[in-house]
Amino acid sequence: MTNNHLNRICFSLHGLNLHVLTNNSWIQSAVLQLLDYFHVRNEPQTAHITVTLVDRDVPGPSWCTPPAGAKLHYTPSPDDKLDIAQLGVDALNIYGDEEGRRFFIDFGKMGRVAYRLDQGTAYGHVVRPEDMGPKVFSSTVFMLVLSHLLAARGYFHAHCSAVEKNGRGILLQGFSGSGKTTACIALIRKGFGFLGDDRPLVSSSDNGKLRVFAFPEEIDVTDKSISIFPELNQAGALEDQGPGRKKSFMAERVYPGAITEFCVPEFILYPDIFPGPESYLEEMPKNEALSAFLPHSLFVMDRKTTGRHFDLLYDLIQSTECYRLKFGSDILSLPDLVETLL
Repeated sequence: MTNNHLNRICFSLHGLNLHVLTNNSWIQSAVLQLLDYFHVRNEPQTAHITVTLVDRDVPGPSWCTPPAGAKLHYTPSPDDKLDIAQLGVDALNIYGDEEGRRFFIDFGKMGRVAYRLDQGTAYGHVVRPEDMGPKVFSSTVFMLVLSHLLAARGYFHAHCSAVEKNGRGILLQGFSGSGKTTACIALIRKGFGFLGDDRPLVSSSDNGKLRVFAFPEEIDVTDKSISIFPELNQAGALEDQGPGRKKSFMAERVYPGAITEFCVPEFILYPDIFPGPESYLEEMPKNEALSAFLPHSLFVMDRKTTGRHFDLLYDLIQSTECYRLKFGSDILSLPDLVETLL
């Protein structure tokens, strides 16, 4: 699984060229599984972002060594909603230099990664990456770095589901168990375009207009969701992620042609499961909508990037209609309810 040669994998994310270099075939497979939609066979001439991950503790570029005055930006606390044990690491400490250009992530025994926002470059050493599941690895080691590098270039991940109809975007926002994914599937199976179930990208154009861009990953589903949507049981559609974990599927495999490149966000729905027979919408005050959105999506890092991210999320809330979706037992009728907004 390991060799001395660095293999290069190339991706194109909405105009940004990403190159990933690794000597480990397992890392290569995990990254391809995450970013398959963006994979390009022909190597782009220019890389806007380059991430190098190796499984050997060999010296990297000189800038990979944290300076003596590195500032601690994040370390887990008892109040965190983030449980690092579930991420497959025994530590998660993030440092940055005084200028806010270089960052250093310490994963404890699992390794470390350094990256430069100004150059769009990352270099990391990962110890026995195969001990983590592919999704754990990509969500922890890889995406933590990639998200920050993308944000520095104006593309911010938002923790929500995103669908569209005729270019008009609907975001579904909520913690696990809120019905976000169930609502997303109910819509895409009835012809709504799919942009992502967990972290689509949000960006602002030069004229200040917001766009949501696709970041399609595997959709995680419970046994209950599988029983609601019988097409998920088709042969080979579901991937078993192990005992006690949800199953997953690729939207494009079950609903061919579902993925949409981008949309203009117009509505944000906050699902809230309740025992009634009929779902309904109620308007949500902007301040409540912002307060509910921020804990999911705003990860505080350097001051400049965090400020831009907050401003973008604020503009997102202000420019959309926000509703609580009181999600009843009429799950398959949700598309009709959402159509009333359009």
